[in-house]
Amino acid sequence: MKFSDKEKGIYVLWVIVNIVILSVYGKMYFNDGSFYPFSNGFEDIDRYDISEFLVYTTVPLLIMIAAKYLNFKDIIKKLGE
Repeated sequence: MKFSDKEKGIYVLWVIVNIVILSVYGKMYFNDGSFYPFSNGFEDIDRYDISEFLVYTTVPLLIMIAAKYLNFKDIIKKLGE
């Protein structure tokens, strides 16, 4: 399983964006249980903490890995038959 350069670039850019948000607005500890942006909306970016960073950087990676293993093109083709 290999990721293309485009996939790697998009993921690295996503991680960099999250690192910037974490370093500028966030906290390097686990917060009180509220999860940005689902607790009070986008205006509470100061609630962004390490838990959001971990979720927002690992879930896309897991989705990319699953997409490589599942080969969605074949699944869509079979559904269209």
